[in-house]
Amino acid sequence: MVTLVRCEKCKKWYQDDELDENGICESCLQKAQQKAAAAEEDDDIKQLFLKYIKRSGATSLATLAKKYKSKATPEEAEKALEELEAESKVQKRESKNKKGKFVYEIVKE
Repeated sequence: MVTLVRCEKCKKWYQDDELDENGICESCLQKAQQKAAAAEEDDDIKQLFLKYIKRSGATSLATLAKKYKSKATPEEAEKALEELEAESKVQKRESKNKKGKFVYEIVKE
């Protein structure tokens, strides 16, 4: 007879041999590893922002936060853009179309 046990994190049913010694399934372990790797690679989101701004020109914070919402919250996106601005890789200027709104563009050397 097959015995089913619940995963401690996702609460799905698995056979005993499909769980690790802590009672966590393989997919939950992979998700935890991916989360840890994403936290370590803070520069990754900055590189994505730089690529996108280079490709599409001046871009607003709202656009970047919306496009990369799965990778960063709006607050994290704003922080990353401020760091890029401090590193002199992007500059912030007022939008030509929407007065009072700001866009980010690559610093011309």
